[in-house]
Amino acid sequence: MTQHGDPAAPPHGDFFATYLYAEEQDGLVMVGFADSDYETRDYLLMQRPLAPSGLDPAPAADEIRIQRNDEAHAARGGIRSFDLFEDRASIEFEPAAAKQLAIAPQVVINFSTCSYKFREVRTHMQKLFAGHPGYTDHAGPGQPEVV
Repeated sequence: MTQHGDPAAPPHGDFFATYLYAEEQDGLVMVGFADSDYETRDYLLMQRPLAPSGLDPAPAADEIRIQRNDEAHAARGGIRSFDLFEDRASIEFEPAAAKQLAIAPQVVINFSTCSYKFREVRTHMQKLFAGHPGYTDHAGPGQPEVV
């Protein structure tokens, strides 16, 4: 088995998340999907500031930061589309971001969770993508909600 940091390793793709994470902490909104809540091997974590800090006026400071499995595989921005369903998330990355993350350009993260945790994830996803194109919530009643 190849290590995550091995440049010869093929890009990681789809996985099953048994642990969903959604939180606001230290001025950041964070949402994560992981294969386990302990001894995590496969995860995707996204975060972004809730409000501009003024410390970093660069446009990248407001981009969604994505981390895949470790700090060595991180990118700012690069999510082309994110579709959230009740049992999965389908994500399409820009090619440059996929390369930085060592991930396939299109990924499906399947999951099963309680309705309370899923509502938390939905609420935090809306905050995470506020003002950013590409997020569609397919889990609500009726038509998909594009945020």
